Amino acid sequence: MLRTTLIVRAARAPTHAGDVAFPGGLVGQGDRSLVDTALREAEEEVQLARESVEVLGLLDDTPSGAGFIITPVVGWVRGAPHLQPDGREVSECLEVSIEELSAPDRLTCVGARQIGGRSYPALEYRLERHLIWGATARVVQQLLERFAPAGGLSA
Repeated sequence: MLRTTLIVRAARAPTHAGDVAFPGGLVGQGDRSLVDTALREAEEEVQLARESVEVLGLLDDTPSGAGFIITPVVGWVRGAPHLQPDGREVSECLEVSIEELSAPDRLTCVGARQIGGRSYPALEYRLERHLIWGATARVVQQLLERFAPAGGLSA
């Protein structure tokens, strides 16, 4: 079963407090590439050892309403990693199956959003007590388009 890791940003996180997101963040001085940034951030935020990740590739850049350009890095981890939120930036780790995310009742399109002069669908994915929205929802959509079982998507 394919799964993805999402996080809940801590209530006192410097940005996007309480939001559901993927592990990640800004490029650091020592980062040699965007992949290096993604692996470092996952290690810092959820203690995912970078050497346990086989990088599969990148999804399309995704602009956020906050002015960031997100470059999603997709990786494969064999087995079930023991993830631990760092507590400072992340309050909770969510392991969600691709099948669960692609269930038709999870996705709602609530309109459109203008970012940088371009229109994007305003998507929302509902998971029990969590709402995935904004740029994170658009990255989830890309992930599902590539990895969800056939016929499992509708917007």
